[in-house]
Amino acid sequence: DFSNAEFGSYELLMCYYRELLINLVRKNSGKNNKVVANEESRTMAQSSLSSLVGEYMKENIYSNLTLDDVCSHFMLAKSQLSHIFKNAVGKSPMEYYNELKIKEAKKLMSRSGYSVSQTAQKLNYNNPYYFTKVFKKYKGITPKKYRQNIQQKH
Repeated sequence: DFSNAEFGSYELLMCYYRELLINLVRKNSGKNNKVVANEESRTMAQSSLSSLVGEYMKENIYSNLTLDDVCSHFMLAKSQLSHIFKNAVGKSPMEYYNELKIKEAKKLMSRSGYSVSQTAQKLNYNNPYYFTKVFKKYKGITPKKYRQNIQQKH
C-alpha cells in the first residue's frame, strides 16, 4: 500500500523493479551470463532522481530541510542519495539546497527590499548570524554588504 508514501516513491521503486526484471531476462536469455545494468539507463535514472530531489528542494525553499528529510521523502539512505546526487549535479544535496536558499535570499533583498533579518526569517534560518555565515560562504560578502551594494545601485 503506497497511500502514505512520499511523492515519487512508487515510481522510483518501479524503476528499480523494471531494471531487475530486464537484467533477469537478459541473464536467462543465454546472451549474457551476468546481470549488468545498462550504464546509460542507470545514468538517466540517477539524473531523473536528482531532478526530482532538486524540485523538492525548490518547493521547500522556505523550509528548513535536512538531508534526513530529503532521504525520508525519497526513501533512500543518506549515502545513496548523496552519491547519486553528487554524481549527477556535481555537489552534495545540502550544498545545492544552500545555494538555492542564498539565491532566493538575494532575490528577496533586491526585489522585495527585505532586511537581512527579515530575509533570514523568511527563509527559515533560526539564527540570523548563521544565515550571515552561510551567505558569506557562498557569495563572499555578508548579506548586509550585499544589500548595501544593491541600495547604492538604485
